[in-house]
Amino acid sequence: MEKDAGEIESDSIRSLGSALALVGVVIGTPQQNMPPGRLTVAVLWFADKTGDPQMSHWRYTFPRLLSRHLAEARAIRVLPSGAVDYAFRQLGMKKDSSLDAEQARKMGELIEAQRVVWGNYDRQNDQWQVCASILNVAGGKVSSESIVSSADWFELRDELARQILAGLGVRPSEGGRQKMSQQHRTSPTALEWYSRAAALQDDEKPLTEQEETLREALTADPQFTKAHVGLAATLVSQGKFAEAEQSIQHALELEPDCPQAHLVLGILSLFLKRPAEAEKELREAHSLAPDDNTSLIRLSEFHAAQQEWDKAIAYLNRARNLDPTDAGVYARLGLMWAHKRNRDAATAHLKEAERLDPGGLEDANAEQMICHAYTIIGDVPLAVKHHERFVTYCKKIGANPKVVSFFEERVRHLKATLTPTYIEIPMPKVYTEQTLQDALRERLTADELSMVVNPVAGSEEMKQWAEQLTKDADGDTEEAEAIFEGLIRRIESGDGHGHRTAKEVLAAWNDSDTPFVCTEYANLFITLARAVKLKAYYVHVEKDYRGKAIPHDCVAVFVEGKALLVDATCCWFGVPHREFVILDDLQVIAHHLVQSKDPDRDLARRRLAVKLHPDFAWAQFALMKSLCEAEQWNEAHNVFESVLQLEPDSCEVYLWRGIFAAHDGDLDAAADCLRKASELNPESASARLGLGKLLIQQGKLREAREELRAYLRYTLDADKADTARTMIAQINEQIGIEDNISQRSEPEAGWLEKSGQSAR
Repeated sequence: MEKDAGEIESDSIRSLGSALALVGVVIGTPQQNMPPGRLTVAVLWFADKTGDPQMSHWRYTFPRLLSRHLAEARAIRVLPSGAVDYAFRQLGMKKDSSLDAEQARKMGELIEAQRVVWGNYDRQNDQWQVCASILNVAGGKVSSESIVSSADWFELRDELARQILAGLGVRPSEGGRQKMSQQHRTSPTALEWYSRAAALQDDEKPLTEQEETLREALTADPQFTKAHVGLAATLVSQGKFAEAEQSIQHALELEPDCPQAHLVLGILSLFLKRPAEAEKELREAHSLAPDDNTSLIRLSEFHAAQQEWDKAIAYLNRARNLDPTDAGVYARLGLMWAHKRNRDAATAHLKEAERLDPGGLEDANAEQMICHAYTIIGDVPLAVKHHERFVTYCKKIGANPKVVSFFEERVRHLKATLTPTYIEIPMPKVYTEQTLQDALRERLTADELSMVVNPVAGSEEMKQWAEQLTKDADGDTEEAEAIFEGLIRRIESGDGHGHRTAKEVLAAWNDSDTPFVCTEYANLFITLARAVKLKAYYVHVEKDYRGKAIPHDCVAVFVEGKALLVDATCCWFGVPHREFVILDDLQVIAHHLVQSKDPDRDLARRRLAVKLHPDFAWAQFALMKSLCEAEQWNEAHNVFESVLQLEPDSCEVYLWRGIFAAHDGDLDAAADCLRKASELNPESASARLGLGKLLIQQGKLREAREELRAYLRYTLDADKADTARTMIAQINEQIGIEDNISQRSEPEAGWLEKSGQSAR
């Protein structure tokens, strides 16, 4: 529901970032010398230039070989492959895509890498040729291309790693050099089979196929430690525990210090209910590979199984710090806090899991935890939404029908608990088509009338659809519920248009690739309801059913003197939202004018909206934003004085106090106001962005970085998000990341103030 709310452009909160952009921000030219602490490096997938589909599996394996080798240097921190996957998903790119420097830079910014390594490989006669480049994310400078050739992938890895470390200006310690030289090798045949198995795993192919391929690798080289570990993991996933234990013990005999082997043995011990051994092996895995968060996640599961929620949370916080893009970690944190009955902390982490959108198999695992967490904390609409997403995914991959049936039944049970809440509230002024036109003509000039659109105007086609939906209904309540059921079958998550009229929504209704948001569902519902003589009106929600301040829209249907709030996007017929305003049709037109998407006419339309609905603070804030963009600051101040009569002490008011103070050059006062705005609404993206920019100007780079990270959690503005990531990259280049990792074991300041955790 929050995503839908954001899409209606709450100018009083989100869009004010453009006004704050008037405050200049200078971080400085990225340093040419090395930033402090260990360098954070991302090794992206390497593009396959061979043209042979049989060779594509190396794009998975070689980056991993290279990453593990580079990580032994200990002078750098190599980001996990999951973070790289996240970057590819965010840019909508396939892993076999060829990347240019700008794409590589964006990926580095997305995952806070200071340096990015990427390249490609080709085959010439009996030789492999690998090309790689290094990018300084903050400065944008790309190194000269390194090109290495060999028939042996391990030789390619060793030589390329040497060149990359030299290009990074990193000298491995003596211990690091020894570890790099001692890394196990295998035969070309065994490595190829192992590489194919890795590709099968990444492509989520059946476990039996992965098992067969790994056994081929071991036939070629029975001493291949990584293949034994991979086989054991695959066997554990299939429940073949005895075989898995035999394979993992063999791996440990070959390589006692193999962290992946200890990890798999720890997981196996969890399944075999050997808790002491499980904890010992998982701790050993983490000790051997401290930059890998997987062992920490498993340790959290170990403690969660014993209902030791605080210990589980502590491990998950450490895992999150190592990979802040891991949606599964946030989903687990949400579930742990739900078990502790801390609704605020649970919700904050669950929202972050949703935002990171893991995709693939991990999506199913995360969804299952999110479903459970929302059910525990009693947020039934979101529990229903995620149960339905989980069922959809299970059907897509052909999961066990019994599992699908079980979760479908849970959805039905949860929906049954969403009982309607009747609200005693007066009905707004009723307009006919004629009286509405008369009211508009009384207030507006002919030129102003030309900008007016009624978003709830109906049509004959809508009337026919409404009659079809309600043909078996008996009475007003059943008719309204029938229309509601007809619309929620179309509800899909995704970014929507945000300001379509009812007629425009209907025109796009059958296009399955077109998502809609709360405003658009409200327009359509009202029009359909009125077509069958129901008393339906537009509702602007200020606090939702959880008491959370959020810009959102739904519908009020009046039945027997009482109102039911009908909210399609949270799938609740009769939702008890806490604070809201029911609008008459003249005010609905004003509301629609505020949301216009015509930059050349935004200011005129918002003036018009305030003229039609002068007591609507939301419209006044939007007008102020347009006035500031037009450099009409005096008039913006005058509008602000009017707003104070309507809403004297809100997040938006302090946000605007900060904007005006910044414009007047009083940065300290501006920062204080923006902090107050963030306290009143921690999810105000504009307050976070504005405060981050001001803190940069004050030289408080660490605090600024946390505000910019918070901004990225809450914004839906892709362009401003890119700018924020660029600023974070420049901060990281100046002050480093490593100190920040060790200090982020608790939620960042300003994110979970109410979670019961102290923020460092």
